[in-house]
Amino acid sequence: VNHINSLSFKPVNDSLQIVTYSSLPYEIIPSSAGGFSLVLRKSKFAESLLKKYDVSQLKTGFDSVVAQNDADDARLLFSGDSTPTLSIMRKNDETYILLKQNMVTARLPLQKKQAMNLTTEEEEETSQELDTLFPGMKKNYTGENISIDLQNAEVEHVLRLISEISGYNLILDDEITGKISLKLVDIPWDQALDLVLLQRGLGMVLKGNIMRIASINKLSAEREQLQKAREAALQAKESMEQLAPLKSEYIQINYNTAADFEGKVKSFLTPRGKASSDQRTNMLIVTDTEETLRRINSFIKKLDRAERQVMIEARLVYATDEFQRDLGVSWGIDYKHADSGDQWSREFEIGKEGLNTFTTFSLGGQVGKLFGKDLFNLDARLRLGEEKNLVKTISSPRILTLNNSRAEILQGTKLATQGESESGGTTTEYEDAVLKISVLPQITPDNKLILDIEIEDDSPVSSVSGSRDIDTKSAKTKMMVDDRETIVIGGVLKTTEETGKSQIPGLGDIPGLGWLFKNKYDKIGKTELLVFIQPRII
Repeated sequence: VNHINSLSFKPVNDSLQIVTYSSLPYEIIPSSAGGFSLVLRKSKFAESLLKKYDVSQLKTGFDSVVAQNDADDARLLFSGDSTPTLSIMRKNDETYILLKQNMVTARLPLQKKQAMNLTTEEEEETSQELDTLFPGMKKNYTGENISIDLQNAEVEHVLRLISEISGYNLILDDEITGKISLKLVDIPWDQALDLVLLQRGLGMVLKGNIMRIASINKLSAEREQLQKAREAALQAKESMEQLAPLKSEYIQINYNTAADFEGKVKSFLTPRGKASSDQRTNMLIVTDTEETLRRINSFIKKLDRAERQVMIEARLVYATDEFQRDLGVSWGIDYKHADSGDQWSREFEIGKEGLNTFTTFSLGGQVGKLFGKDLFNLDARLRLGEEKNLVKTISSPRILTLNNSRAEILQGTKLATQGESESGGTTTEYEDAVLKISVLPQITPDNKLILDIEIEDDSPVSSVSGSRDIDTKSAKTKMMVDDRETIVIGGVLKTTEETGKSQIPGLGDIPGLGWLFKNKYDKIGKTELLVFIQPRII
């Protein structure tokens, strides 16, 4: 098995170039559900490559690509309604695969293909028809530049020379004879091949890394014959499906809802088939042919899997500036001040020291990280800070949630507000004044975590009228972190006022002279709400 550890997508003119290090055969297989698969025989993608790639911004006619592994092969699943032309070039240890849209002729409509439910073997048989190229079909040439100067050379020898340069295996038809003279300077090899084919009335069929060349008339006749055979096979298959006995099967759904799968499996059904779901038992009831039931079971087996879980541990504290300096927080957002006259301009650096912050929008918020993957040291420092009155721990919650499911932590009180009813009586309404932390974790294929975090701190304050208002502070951020990495969110400030007096015991209570031995003080302090969050994949 060939292990593929590198995969990249690049635009080349109006084609999509895929770069890998695999040297095994490739093949395009149209999909009955739409789109197509690029099969890499006897290959496996690395786990970090198994994901969906958005290639729409490359503007090559392709929207997205999904990399996945089958039993023996690796596949790239492309979305779309057409199958492209495949060309391959190898240079040093790299393999360049070029996919070009709208290079297909004589293809059955997608709707009919879906109705026929083509099997994988039948789809592979059609690829010869789809890869037939005639001179002039290519609008852009991407091959390595070559120069050729030949007089009265055998056409067979010229084609062999171009095959050696391109890296393709070559099969020549017996009818290819004659001589040709040409002088070409610094042009792509595929353009040189196109000119030779045009001059001699030839065409070619690309099958993986094999290039077969024959006369245009012969290839056209083969393609027409293949199309007729394909249509006859589809009609025969349709007739067999109409005569095949129907069976019913009750499929247990374990980790999703049967109603969700009900809509998904309907695209697999034949005209006589039907599907329904039972909410009480969470089962899918499907009636169709045995072959269709087999395909539906295989489809459900791939998708109905247990979701991974994430343990989220948090520490909510109010801390002084001195405690933050002692703790050694590495903030992921730096503020650089530059004096520009009457105003201050600020430049932000996001993602410092490994902290990947996608979007951060908060009220005076900052996002940082702590080194180390153990909360024991953090808890020890918090206890030491509490002894020095530098920090106050509000809560230490722990919550377990599924991947892509939001977890919420609430702590606070309900404020009672008195009011008058329409009948003149008294009513009591309650309003929440809580500290709320909401975290939505998403596990990436390489076992990192994308955290969507929202924090709200609502605290009651006294108004001039004597009623109790609620002071609201909030912070929101989205970032990528490693498993068991501790992050810190701050920026929500709290002002405390303290009034008191100190005196010398006994002397401060002497009438008339006590004021000499005591004093009053007003103390105003500021603390910052720090939220430490550590996600852990279970």
